Amino acid sequence: MDRRFCLNPRLPSKMSKMSLTLPSSPHTLFRRHSSTIPYSSYSRLKTVTKSSLLAVPVVALLGSAGFYLLQDARERRKIRGTFNGFKRFFRTMASGALITADYKYNLHGLVEDSPAYDAAITGCHTRSAERVLQTCLANGGLYIKMGQGLSAVGQANFVPREYATTLQVLQDKVLSFRPTELDELFLEDFGVAPETLFSKLDRTPIAAASLAQVFRATTMDGRDVAVKCQYIDLRDRYSGDIRTVGLVLEFLHWIFPEFMGNWIFNEIKDTLALELDFIKEGRNSEKCARDLANLSYLYVPKVLWSLTSPRVLTTEFIDNAAKITDVDRIKKMALSINDINQKLLTIFGEQIFRSGFVHADPHPGNIFVRRHNGKAQIVLLDHGLYETIPDAIRVNICHVYKATVMGDHINMKKYSDLLGMPDYLMFAQVLVQRPLGQIGRRLLGMKKDLSKKDFDQLRKEMDGHVEKAVATVKAMPKSLYLVMRNMNLVRAICVVHGNPIDRYTIFSRIAAKTAALDPVAIVAVPTVYGRASAAMEFAVFEWNLLLYAISSRMLLMAVTVMRYFGWMSSHRTTTATGFLSDAKTAGEHPPAAMPL
Repeated sequence: MDRRFCLNPRLPSKMSKMSLTLPSSPHTLFRRHSSTIPYSSYSRLKTVTKSSLLAVPVVALLGSAGFYLLQDARERRKIRGTFNGFKRFFRTMASGALITADYKYNLHGLVEDSPAYDAAITGCHTRSAERVLQTCLANGGLYIKMGQGLSAVGQANFVPREYATTLQVLQDKVLSFRPTELDELFLEDFGVAPETLFSKLDRTPIAAASLAQVFRATTMDGRDVAVKCQYIDLRDRYSGDIRTVGLVLEFLHWIFPEFMGNWIFNEIKDTLALELDFIKEGRNSEKCARDLANLSYLYVPKVLWSLTSPRVLTTEFIDNAAKITDVDRIKKMALSINDINQKLLTIFGEQIFRSGFVHADPHPGNIFVRRHNGKAQIVLLDHGLYETIPDAIRVNICHVYKATVMGDHINMKKYSDLLGMPDYLMFAQVLVQRPLGQIGRRLLGMKKDLSKKDFDQLRKEMDGHVEKAVATVKAMPKSLYLVMRNMNLVRAICVVHGNPIDRYTIFSRIAAKTAALDPVAIVAVPTVYGRASAAMEFAVFEWNLLLYAISSRMLLMAVTVMRYFGWMSSHRTTTATGFLSDAKTAGEHPPAAMPL
């Protein structure tokens, strides 16, 4: 049979003669075509393909290297920063995943508050705190700042004690500059090497701020100065780190719904960026000194503006000073802890209630004490992060504080409403950091061994209390977030000192004085009646403060005695002392009224 078929009979005659011979079988087709292409051609094609595939990444790598080498130093740094940003991102996410898995796996199936649970969670806290520490050290910058904050508030039991102890090294941890980084920074900001501006510069850092290194130097005219130098790539990577930290906090909130650090961070992250401008920090320090010029025991180091830039801050060097939590060294200086606490609380009380210009980062690494004219002098450093409280909000807060001391619920509600806080009792409790409800009083009335039903009921009440406190904090004016942070950091320092001074009393008196000067609240009355009324109000105010101080101390003593004789279990002691904001807490958990 003829196996020739015309391709298209309708085509012109010449084309119609073209035909196609079909093979008798597929095997015949394969043999016929394969026999016509030499094997060496396949081999060469395969070799060329492999070489091309290998050449693509080599060419890309060489091209990238060439592009990198053609850039100036600043652009090269940005490229390195982008690459390192991916490293920090994956490192942080891996650390967060490991911490989450650790808690979920080791606490699974355990009964809360049981001995097994307590042992397991202690191990989780210790391992997780070490992971956080290593992540902070590896990433630097913003991560160091977050670690410092956790360590500081941990001193007051706002986070587990293991975190506070492990992360404490970040208060003074010195991370290394690259060998040429200091020179590059001065060349970019001043156009000259640092030795041109200083007669002597010790290139070994003496301290580490979260965003910078601090070096000791001597000016050309012989003055000792502290030179704070920002990490040169910090601005390039800051926005990426902010997003990474925010993502990790959102993840932790998703895993642990009770965790609320995510929305607090979202509210203040824009404010954190202001710390990158050292010019602004210098101006903040001068404003702080002006606002509190009436307090002779406060000292703010002077700024040398001719040696200051947006990334370099030069101030006078403060010698022979101890960190405020270094109690042993303070005692060797023959200074009174009581006197130091009185001055410390007055300084920040004046900022919060009178000036409204509040230092928002008073962790122990930023507050030093020295002996001056035979007395204690507080030296306040690092003025990069401040919060300005609008006058209307500040004055209303003072009224709430005063009304709380007076037990004046009418004015408590009135001024809380002006602040947009409908739950005035909870707002007052969060503001003054004191229990105003009945839960704290019930703790001493409980029998020695709670039944499961009683314990569950108490836990339910306290959980509801915490939820209300969290909702209250979320509803507060944004300007108060960093103010509450200030209060908690100062409170943590007081805990380290053993709380020799009643913070509540000092703050209340400053707030009451400011409220008394409010022209809106002053009512014109006859002179004699007005003076008598003011004197009576002052007497009641002081009497209430005295009663509260006595009751707090008595409650603390009662808890201590009951625990000594075994009349109160450990977890109830933890809960009871947690409600005493100025009592030296004995437990591991934060006070329910203080979610920040």
